[in-house]
Amino acid sequence: MESAKAALAAARSQVISSEAAIQTARSQVTEAGSAVEAARAAADAVAADIEDSQLKAPRSGRVQYRVAQPGVVLSPGGRVLNMVDLGDVYMTFFLPTRVVGRAGLGSEVRLILDAWPQFVIPARISLVADVAQFTIGHLRAQYPSQFPA
Repeated sequence: MESAKAALAAARSQVISSEAAIQTARSQVTEAGSAVEAARAAADAVAADIEDSQLKAPRSGRVQYRVAQPGVVLSPGGRVLNMVDLGDVYMTFFLPTRVVGRAGLGSEVRLILDAWPQFVIPARISLVADVAQFTIGHLRAQYPSQFPA
């Protein structure tokens, strides 16, 4: 009888031990689920940081120069690069007095630059200065995509 009581106590002890192991396994499952959620949240935070750190220009154009150097902390919307909108290119130039009378507002002109004499750039005069310090004109290029890189 003592042997049977000891066996019954051992069996009850094994049941209690098994129930504790089940509880431990359940809490490990809950812990693993929490770890998965934490990993997903960390991945979402990294994706948000990547999205926030992408440079976005308001329109297409060419980079003229870098405003912010690497390592500089910028506020949201801060400028990193200065860009030139190739759809709105103009040139300021000076004309001698003998020529200025023939250069009227809206006149068509053809530009030939010393650097690229093989390119003829069609343009129009969009401004003639009213002050004669020098006669200043502005040209707006009609086909800016013809400029070489």
